[in-house]
Amino acid sequence: MENCAKDFIDGKIKIKDYLKIKLSECEVIIKKYKLKRKKINYLYYSLIITSATCCSLACIFSALVGIPIVVVTVFAALGGFSTTLGVVLKLTDHKNKINTKINELNKIRNYIQYVEALNGDLTQEKINEILDNV
Repeated sequence: MENCAKDFIDGKIKIKDYLKIKLSECEVIIKKYKLKRKKINYLYYSLIITSATCCSLACIFSALVGIPIVVVTVFAALGGFSTTLGVVLKLTDHKNKINTKINELNKIRNYIQYVEALNGDLTQEKINEILDNV
């Protein structure tokens, strides 16, 4: 990316090409974030199911007379631990990161449309403004 910015400043590439490169980089980052989000959601729902199962087993075993109290305690603790992990995973800011990148992507797309509408005839002030915002 730094080579791209340097080539743009040196005049080797045009603003439209620079914006397209930035767009493709943003899309790659968004794909990575979405994949992470999918993995976290899978893990989150697995932990919720584990938590519900452990708490149910703790309730069932507490009603049985012949089961040692340690078993009930272990299942209750495991259920609480998996619930805590699920909450921690759900509270991470991956959604905010994805939304920020999507907004950046939309901004770059708007600039590309603007540059195409002007056929690349931009003043240096406008080019600097676009570079500052991208």
